[in-house]
Amino acid sequence: MSDVVLGIDVGGTKTQIAIRTADGVTLLDRRVPTQRWRGESFEQKARVLAQLIQQTLTPLADPLVVRALAVGAHGCDLAEECRELERHLAPYFPQAALRVVSDVALVALAAGEPGAMGLIAGTGSVAIALTPAGDYVSAGGWGWLLGDEG
Repeated sequence: MSDVVLGIDVGGTKTQIAIRTADGVTLLDRRVPTQRWRGESFEQKARVLAQLIQQTLTPLADPLVVRALAVGAHGCDLAEECRELERHLAPYFPQAALRVVSDVALVALAAGEPGAMGLIAGTGSVAIALTPAGDYVSAGGWGWLLGDEG
């Protein structure tokens, strides 16, 4: 039995999943198209993520135990939404430390700068920072039609 840690970045068009052993050896780092995400309930999003993780883990080795799972999720624009997705994911990974943040907030965390602000700029833009209490401070994110100053 091997312990693994997972990091997932669910964006609007692609999902990046990385799996490492507990001692830091990368087992997999892969990108797949994001499917069945926008407009789905958080319960369904958790189910989709759990299925993706299981499909990804199965061919690697047997058995692997997920001990930590970090998710940056498109559509988790409020701390409450992230906590809701966490609640739905938790039963699938009972032995894992679990954290869900916005995919925008993930930018600063992945850079090792938890006090920084993440910024996504494209057709639309959004900027998000996490407070020490885990709440979000944000600007933009309403979509290009309404104007996204970020």
